[in-house]
Amino acid sequence: MSEQEKKLIFENEGSRYDVSKFTNEGKTFFLYLMETNQEINTLKKRIDILQAANITLNSKIKEQFTNDMLSDSVDSEEVTEES
Repeated sequence: MSEQEKKLIFENEGSRYDVSKFTNEGKTFFLYLMETNQEINTLKKRIDILQAANITLNSKIKEQFTNDMLSDSVDSEEVTEES
């Protein structure tokens, strides 16, 4: 069966629906749903990459620490590791 011949099935609460039998509007909504799911997965991957970069950058900053960099100031803007 070729890619074009594959049936698209929408599963909802245990029932399976043939997308080719949807109205044109329903087919459009289904395609939008597929696109949004793909975008969500892409963004989740991007978040994973950014979190890994954050960990690496924090590690690189920590490598620079010396005792003379310590601050007692309470009137300054703080950025924490979790920021």
